[in-house]
Amino acid sequence: MAKEYIERDQMHDILAGQFCACSDEVEETINAIWAEVRALPAVDVRENVKARWEEDILDGLPGYRPVVIVCSNCHRVSMAGFSYCPNCGAQMGGAEDDR
Repeated sequence: MAKEYIERDQMHDILAGQFCACSDEVEETINAIWAEVRALPAVDVRENVKARWEEDILDGLPGYRPVVIVCSNCHRVSMAGFSYCPNCGAQMGGAEDDR
């Protein structure tokens, strides 16, 4: 089963907003649920950025304009063949919006 991640603070705000005017019994139940959620292990999650390698011409030396490979996300020169950009960490294989 694939794992899905949520923001704890957003969940707390939803629970608090849905049950703001409730009985003491319901409030105790919500507090117990929230204590269980806070006790779950946290995971450091980052957004999955997709990009692709693109060819570019490196300017600088007169009469010498080499073709280089750049990341479509950070536009930094890198080595071709990596499955990710070593500069920004984007996964190679094509940007979702086909930049």
